[in-house]
Amino acid sequence: MSTDPYEGVLPRAMATIRAASALAAKDIKFHSSIDHKLAQDFEDLGKKLLDIANRLLQGLGPGSSAENVLEFGEAAATSEGLWKKVSDALDVFFEKADLAMDALKAPKTTSEYLHLNDASDAGLTATVHEKPQLKFKVPVDNSEKHPFVPKLTTKPHATKPLDQCMVLVDDGNGPEHYEQPYLEEIMNSAYPPLMEKVIEQPPTDWTQTAATWVDSVAELHKMVLELLKCTEIAVDLEHHDLHSYYGITCLMQISSRGADWIVDTLALRDDLSVLNEVFADPKIVKVFHGANMDIIWLQRDLGLYVVSLFDTYFASKALGFPKFSLAYLLETFAKFKTSKKYQLADWRIRPLPDVMMDYARADTHFLLNIYDQLRNSLIDVDPAKLTEVLENSRKVAAKRFEYVSFRPPTAYNSGMFSNDAISADNFIALYNIPQAKHELVRELFLWRDKLARNLDESPRFIMPSRVLVNICCLTAPITSQLLINCFTNFSKILRENLDLLTALVQTAYSNMDEPEASTYHVPKQTEFEITPQLVREMTELYSIIVENAELHGENALLADESRVFLATLQNAGFSVQIPENGSKPKLVGIDEIKERLEAVKSITFTPLKHLQSEFVDPEEKTSAEKHEPSSAEIEETTNEEPATEEIITLVPKKNRKYHSKPKPVQEEMFDYTALESKVLDKTDTKIKKKKRSYEPFGKQDVDAPQPFKGRKLAPQGKTTSFTKKRK
Repeated sequence: MSTDPYEGVLPRAMATIRAASALAAKDIKFHSSIDHKLAQDFEDLGKKLLDIANRLLQGLGPGSSAENVLEFGEAAATSEGLWKKVSDALDVFFEKADLAMDALKAPKTTSEYLHLNDASDAGLTATVHEKPQLKFKVPVDNSEKHPFVPKLTTKPHATKPLDQCMVLVDDGNGPEHYEQPYLEEIMNSAYPPLMEKVIEQPPTDWTQTAATWVDSVAELHKMVLELLKCTEIAVDLEHHDLHSYYGITCLMQISSRGADWIVDTLALRDDLSVLNEVFADPKIVKVFHGANMDIIWLQRDLGLYVVSLFDTYFASKALGFPKFSLAYLLETFAKFKTSKKYQLADWRIRPLPDVMMDYARADTHFLLNIYDQLRNSLIDVDPAKLTEVLENSRKVAAKRFEYVSFRPPTAYNSGMFSNDAISADNFIALYNIPQAKHELVRELFLWRDKLARNLDESPRFIMPSRVLVNICCLTAPITSQLLINCFTNFSKILRENLDLLTALVQTAYSNMDEPEASTYHVPKQTEFEITPQLVREMTELYSIIVENAELHGENALLADESRVFLATLQNAGFSVQIPENGSKPKLVGIDEIKERLEAVKSITFTPLKHLQSEFVDPEEKTSAEKHEPSSAEIEETTNEEPATEEIITLVPKKNRKYHSKPKPVQEEMFDYTALESKVLDKTDTKIKKKKRSYEPFGKQDVDAPQPFKGRKLAPQGKTTSFTKKRK
């Protein structure tokens, strides 16, 4: 049974219209004049219908209600004013109906998207006066005196004990190191059942909820208790690496199906190991997007490891999306538009501005719903793709962090990551630094790296690459002012170490072997004066070298053969043979070439007496075709030549020209002297067609005179300029 309340409206309206039309076809005036009671009934019914029409017009028509009232009576019904009101009211009604239909059919507009409220930048200009690293319970160690030691005191959900993981191993691929402590659990633990489609659960209302700020141990434990009840959670991190040698994790965003948390990882840096109860639990799926760096930051700064990772980045690639970014997923699946202006913001700011809180919260608030949709799409397309996504996620979760000093040679293929800043040799090759200044670059790199480690600053903050290039472009003598001019922003750190930097650069420039100008100076040809005397001297020297047989025999420069590369040259394939059958070219060595030359020299050739050109004049060709030689002529020609001789035809090479312009055909010269005689003697060969007479009573009227066809007039008015008139 249908629940549409308007389902029976249209049939009833059509029945009413048919009845009214049938009544109008009758002679109502005649029947009213006969029966007064019937006339009164008609009048009462007409007033009732007119009252209904007036009420409809008052609700639809423009203007005041008095203007829309229809008067009763035959005179009013036949007047133009009454029907003008009806026409206007119907126009308004149809216009409203069209607008309503357009609104239903219109596609979704950007107004239906949620937007990050980034209109206010209050608090973004706040300055961090004191480094957060100074408040850490365990000071940051940038010395790299030993391999990276995992920050684990306990190992929840372990299948391999912690004491077996905290030993140095030597796998023959680089220095000794500590293995990834959760490698066994990550690669072998089973995921929760994910191969069945799920009902997509929408996220909580963005405008009606807010994230919980976690910056105390009590709030942390309360959050962990809530997370242990979940079967899946969404996680993301915010990182800062300008004012830290390795970088520091500033925020952690965690979302469940019903709540959002933002964890202050600067305040709780040394207390977050309790989260391994959740992160290492294989029964809880951890949803990340682009977790490649998040996994490293969790290990390096917080001592956290992720088991049962689902990376939506790999799901995006498996489904073939045009973009793989989180912003694309938010806009496509969550109808939420975020902002890119906070990607490189300073996340060390405290208190954190509201707009940055919202930006951080948006990264995980919608991620679980996106995870549901991606998971169902993978199952619909191909369940094997879901298995591939899980396998790639395992490999990302199994990565381990290691210091640069203890990085194996095959770090990029071993699942290991380190803070690999550009090296001095790579910098030299990248910026094409001259040979004489290579040592200067290496000294600057060592000085910059040492200062950055001591102050826990990034090397690029101490001295950017563009400043290194500017210093390499300087010329002696080096002064402090020249070095200051190389910097765009001369920081307090550089002012305090300016004397050391100046002394280092001056020492490096003084140790250069030759001035840069003389090292790379290339003389021009115009600097030599060529005189007849110089030419004679050079000629004499050349003659002496040629005549000196001893020099010719001993000097390898003038030797005919190379003692080192003789075998290579003999076997080298540098000649090309093109077979007659059109197969691929064949490389031929020098020995085979010599054999072919000797074979050619041994052949005796007889004199050539008959050479025939392939270029035949068209007229000669025509005459030759007309004249066929007789058998006697053929026999005579055959007897003139000995049987041993051959007739050789030289076939010239035909150069094919493509897209060549056709040559103009030379026209025959016209003889004007014989013009008069030709014109006078010319007979009229034109056959005059006999005019057929018209027979009006004939059987066939094919040739009958046709009636006059009037020419179609071109349209006039506004369309004249757009219509081509017929001529």
